[in-house]
Amino acid sequence: MKNHLNTPLQIANIFVLMILLVGSLFWTCKRVNTAGPPETTLDSALVTPVSYVGIPIHYELERFAAFLNAKITGNFLKQGMRVRENKDSIYMEISKSGPIGLRIKGQKLYISFPLHAQGTYFGKFAGIKVENKKHPVETDIRLLLEADVSIDENWRIKPDISLTKIEWIKDPVAKVGPVKINLQETLDQLLQEKKPELEKMLETQIHDHVSLEKVVRKIWLDLQKPMSIYKKNPNVWFKFGFHDIAGTIQLHEPDLITCNLLLQAHTAISIDSLRLPPTDSVLPRLKPYPQDKEAGFDLAVHVSIPFQRANATINQMVKGAKVEKQGYAIVIEDVKLYGIDDGIAVQVHTSGDINGNLYLTGRPRYYDLEGVMRLEGFHYDFYTQSRILNTAFEVLRDPLLEYLKPYLEVEVGQYLSMIPGIVSGAIEKGKPGQTIDLHIDSLNVLGHYGIATRSDVQVVLLTHGQAKVELEKLKAGKSIQIGKKKR
Repeated sequence: MKNHLNTPLQIANIFVLMILLVGSLFWTCKRVNTAGPPETTLDSALVTPVSYVGIPIHYELERFAAFLNAKITGNFLKQGMRVRENKDSIYMEISKSGPIGLRIKGQKLYISFPLHAQGTYFGKFAGIKVENKKHPVETDIRLLLEADVSIDENWRIKPDISLTKIEWIKDPVAKVGPVKINLQETLDQLLQEKKPELEKMLETQIHDHVSLEKVVRKIWLDLQKPMSIYKKNPNVWFKFGFHDIAGTIQLHEPDLITCNLLLQAHTAISIDSLRLPPTDSVLPRLKPYPQDKEAGFDLAVHVSIPFQRANATINQMVKGAKVEKQGYAIVIEDVKLYGIDDGIAVQVHTSGDINGNLYLTGRPRYYDLEGVMRLEGFHYDFYTQSRILNTAFEVLRDPLLEYLKPYLEVEVGQYLSMIPGIVSGAIEKGKPGQTIDLHIDSLNVLGHYGIATRSDVQVVLLTHGQAKVELEKLKAGKSIQIGKKKR
């Protein structure tokens, strides 16, 4: 029998076959087909607690007095009455004669109200009817009142005023011929009789014309506008979504009135504006201020990072990067983050000495001191029977992780630190004739928790900070005419 292996052609064919077989085995060893961790099926939003935004608006008493003085003008009382056992009569007009004075003691507002009274006396002298038009009765009075001050559900100041004393600066004397008649007792009786009407009139005028609604509505709307806290690609947005508000009035000796506002909201940071809470454009009726809440921010900030946007951003920065060590080298072709049941997986597609997909898994955690949210507790999924590939992986995994780490963290702290200034600007914006001075301490992160879903990673940061808003100038606007309008 002939030995066919001896022919030159057959030997050449076998040689080529051996080369192809060895090459195929070598290529198979370089290519990795490791199956990654299964993607989570969770597809829901993380439940976020209600955020509380406590803002005290401070009114300096001096400015509040100027506001009232600009509002309250005109005649208080026009009245005719009988005097001297109904033999004579007098017609009096009482009007504001000077600036209203205010002072605070405890939780009471004390009001000093200067008035001027002028009138004509009609009487009889020696059987002849006379009137003192040329010498009208004139007197100056100071009403001393005290008030409990509150705010009603329609954002109007609601004083509860009591007249406590009438001071006579100048005696009211009517001159009828050679006779001088002191009318203090008569006018004092008149004012005491009119005390309920006078108190009610002052309460009504202040309540009907002194409102915080305009100021509070602007704060309510301006703070719900999306605020850009990072303007480069990708944009990062912060937003309040208010849904309720409470308020109360508090007095501080010697000269400060405070309206404490407590806004309830859902709060979010996201690179996707569609994931921000909606805006409620209707200012609700005021609710009572809860006693267990103080001025400041207690924000549960919902941070949402969509995987699609994050992957696009990461690949712009790392695609084509080369990682090498000890003669081994790989090139990053693509990076994909996705959610798994117990964290986040990072799929890294590489070429070079390892051609295929490498998988890293970790959990998001917020580091308060650094202000950084990053993946921690990394594990690798890499399985192969190739000693060469295992060696390459052992050499390259740490350099690969070190290279990717900066792209697998978000500096949330820098965004939180921007919120006070942005909130301040939002309140100041659009306040013609008014200057608002806002002070907010930095937000401190007290705790956090999070989940990964099919579409994003969500983390809730529980933060706290102090706030103060001072309304430095309150425009009085149109003045109030007290008394009946002339027809």
